[in-house]
Formats: sequence, C-alpha cells, structure tokens
Amino acid sequence: MSGLEGLHANQSGEVAVTVRDKAEKPLDGATVRIMLKRPVGGQAEKDLVFAALGAGKYQGKMQIEQPGHWVVILRIERGQDKYETAKEIRVLEM
Repeated sequence: MSGLEGLHANQSGEVAVTVRDKAEKPLDGATVRIMLKRPVGGQAEKDLVFAALGAGKYQGKMQIEQPGHWVVILRIERGQDKYETAKEIRVLEM
C-alpha cells in the first residue's frame, strides 16, 4: 500500500495497492477497501473502495479532515478468499 505516508489533514491524496496471489501473480477481480478509525475516542470511520486498474493494481483518492493518529484497515476479498491487515498512520496538520 502506498500513498499513506506524509498525509496532511484536509489534503486529498491517491492511495494505491498492488495485490498478488500466493504465486506472486497479479490478482484481478478483487474488492479492495480501506477503513480508517481513530485508535481512541470513537471517531467516525471513513471507508474507501478502490477502483481496479488491472494487473493487480487498485487505486483510490482519500482525504482525512483531522490530524493525528489513525488506524488503517486494508481488506481484500475475492470470492471466498479474504485478507485483512491493519497499521497505524499519523496525519499531519496543514
């Protein structure tokens, strides 16, 4: 996943994911989304579904209004197969 580094509050940015199968071949036909949550405070979630670009590449545009720490959850689904991972990011003030 790229595009989450150095995000600033209220600034749009492109987020991209390249999805590969176990054999390292590009995986098309998946639903790729990220959800954003605050680690504390119960802030509302943000949800972004990525557009498929082909060759296992997916992309979406997002904007986070508030600076601070966020948990990014990446979810990939294709048929019965599901993958989910999470990481914490820091959104900077403008």
